[in-house]
Amino acid sequence: MSNKITALIFLGVFFMTKTTAQDTTFTRISTETGTLEQQTVETETDRLFGTKVPARWMVNIGLKPYYPAYNNFINDANTTPPIGIEVKLSPSFSTGLKYGYGWQPDIDQFAKSAHIHFFQLEQRWYPQMAKKIQAGTGANNFSGTYLGLRTGVQYFFQDEWTFRDGQGNEYTRGGNHVKHFQADIRYGIQSRIRKHGLFDYSAGLTFNHYPNIQNGSRQTASSISLNQEFRIGLALFERSEKTDYSGSYCGVLRCFDDNRRMFKVNTLNLLNVFYQKYDQSNLGFAIKPNIAVEQKFGSAPFSVEAETDVNFTNGSLNDKATIFRGYSLSGAAGLRWYYNQPKRIAAGRAGNNLSGPFVAVRGKYEYSENRENILNAGEQKTIANNQSLHLLWGYQLRIFKHGYAAFRIGPGYAKIRVNTAGYVPSGGLDIFSDLKVGFTF
Repeated sequence: MSNKITALIFLGVFFMTKTTAQDTTFTRISTETGTLEQQTVETETDRLFGTKVPARWMVNIGLKPYYPAYNNFINDANTTPPIGIEVKLSPSFSTGLKYGYGWQPDIDQFAKSAHIHFFQLEQRWYPQMAKKIQAGTGANNFSGTYLGLRTGVQYFFQDEWTFRDGQGNEYTRGGNHVKHFQADIRYGIQSRIRKHGLFDYSAGLTFNHYPNIQNGSRQTASSISLNQEFRIGLALFERSEKTDYSGSYCGVLRCFDDNRRMFKVNTLNLLNVFYQKYDQSNLGFAIKPNIAVEQKFGSAPFSVEAETDVNFTNGSLNDKATIFRGYSLSGAAGLRWYYNQPKRIAAGRAGNNLSGPFVAVRGKYEYSENRENILNAGEQKTIANNQSLHLLWGYQLRIFKHGYAAFRIGPGYAKIRVNTAGYVPSGGLDIFSDLKVGFTF
């Protein structure tokens, strides 16, 4: 949860920064003598995405605002954002390396503390880049569609320990070992944003393998999944003094559109399909459509939004020997105030629309019903009811004609009731955050 919140706080600062003309960044852009000359930025799209700015290498640090199942080396809160480097071998090909660090806390006799390191090597092919350079519509850089092959390994550093079970049998666990191998085939789009921003959105196949470690504390497990991945972050390039990113981006961000209603479809983590072999083999899926409608009150800087989430899951969870199936349905409504919109309209910097920073009050109700069977011990059914009320700060952008991005974060109160015997209803302070990127009509 802490990683998700960190990502969304960063996104808030990031989106606000990129919509202004002021620029105080540390990015540097590479040039090649005789081949990579000063580029003329011709359009707002060129300025925003650095389409014609050459760069042969970059160092980046990225955050994943959500963690799709079956697609991460480490998907808990105790991780650092991976640091990566990507180098162009030619206009069409690049190679890259990422490193990340994580740690596992000392929980009980079955799960002791550990230091975790993971490495990923990726080869990318940018099929359209050479043509764009020849046509004068692009440069040798890291922006564009790509086909990638990614391989990686996760390594555990952990002290060995012994324990006894209820029958007096002694077991040894821990030790340094390879925990996880991973390989990906990805098709996606990567783009620079002004001087220091970077985003990467892809879909593809992920192959995971968990080897059987020597002390026998776990079995071999393997999985393959079809999934989506979204990453956003900062990048450092070799510097170019003459590159100019100043000016308006309203042709891209539709600042002056008169738009009082938006029907929104979120595409992040929409579908995961997977096959997993652990104690037993399972073919499963997770589908999570999210739609929303937002309506503005005339020319006033207020709007009301209604949204619904549907979550259907069937299959194993991560590398556990669990058969899981369930669904959840939720409905939410909120009132938004785009607090600085009148000032921006008066200054000639915005139109009467649904873009910009806002504060909101949001209420939500969710019903979920799950069934799980752990190691064939019998199916257990769980029904839960969740209610929440949050005060949020957020930012929403319209991107080209049918794209949008929005995030929200803020405190509130959440209460949950579960039908499990002996469970006591609980409620208290809750921090809500989410990111949406998708289509609007």
